[in-house]
Amino acid sequence: MTDDQPQVPQPGAPDPQQSYGQQPYGSQPYGQQPYGAQQPSRPAYAPRPVRPPLTREARRGATVAGSVGFVLLSIGYAMVAVPLSILLLAAVLELVRSRGGQLPNGRPLGPRGLPDVVVPQGWTVPLIVISIVGLLGMVAAILVSWRILRAHAVRHPVGVTFAGAGIAIVGSLVAQGILSGFISAITSVSGGQGNIFGPGFWIAAVLGTLVTLAISAVIGWLSWWWMAHTMRPAGA
Repeated sequence: MTDDQPQVPQPGAPDPQQSYGQQPYGSQPYGQQPYGAQQPSRPAYAPRPVRPPLTREARRGATVAGSVGFVLLSIGYAMVAVPLSILLLAAVLELVRSRGGQLPNGRPLGPRGLPDVVVPQGWTVPLIVISIVGLLGMVAAILVSWRILRAHAVRHPVGVTFAGAGIAIVGSLVAQGILSGFISAITSVSGGQGNIFGPGFWIAAVLGTLVTLAISAVIGWLSWWWMAHTMRPAGA
């Protein structure tokens, strides 16, 4: 073999004309897929399914449970809070009277003095009984709401009841703060300033009770419906 004959590179032998570290023309870098090769499939994006609205039966159940349940809960709370407040006031005044007309911090009582009777004689036990009945009424309101929601296929009846009651209590406090101003205005216009038990007092008491019950029913309906809508199932 003469030196003029071209040398044929052997298979697998390195090309002497190729510099060190340089990839041959047409070859792919290390780790890179050639063009047209099948790429690994990625999972398709699955959008979050939109939950359907409440059924007609569930809306009806939330409306009834909220209106009835919160009205009963409000009545029971009033039967608990009012007698206990009267008994607590009587206990504080009796303590002040036993200290010779001085407040617990040592300061003398104002010029009006202490009322002779805060709780009429023999009314202590009835007030305690009324408080116990009101407490049982609050428990009954929770059970009635749970039973109505469950009968109308509302999801999480216990959660809807307690969450709706919490929201309704906050809304009721705001509504009562607004309503108290109107009741005070009616009392003053009706001539209730001279006598605390005059016509203005009874008009304001009856009107305030009716309006409070109506507002409680509306607030309970909206709160229970909101929580039932929030906790509704993902599918029909």
